[in-house]
Amino acid sequence: MINSAHIGDTLTTNKQYTVKVQMVESAAFQQRIDSSKNRTHEFYTYPRNGNIDVCYYQPSVNATPTANNLIK
Repeated sequence: MINSAHIGDTLTTNKQYTVKVQMVESAAFQQRIDSSKNRTHEFYTYPRNGNIDVCYYQPSVNATPTANNLIK
């Protein structure tokens, strides 16, 4: 249950986080997707058919405390 929510700059700086989300259009993400289409390990039932499981290849998301929120 969510009891409350606040957005970005409405929070004091000691409660703010920096969030980085990998863009699916980025070269790094596209390279990761392309390389997954050619896997040959026996785990993959249909190797090299061009299909991938979208659950395995989500963009990376990283949330870190702002400089004022770091534990010293």
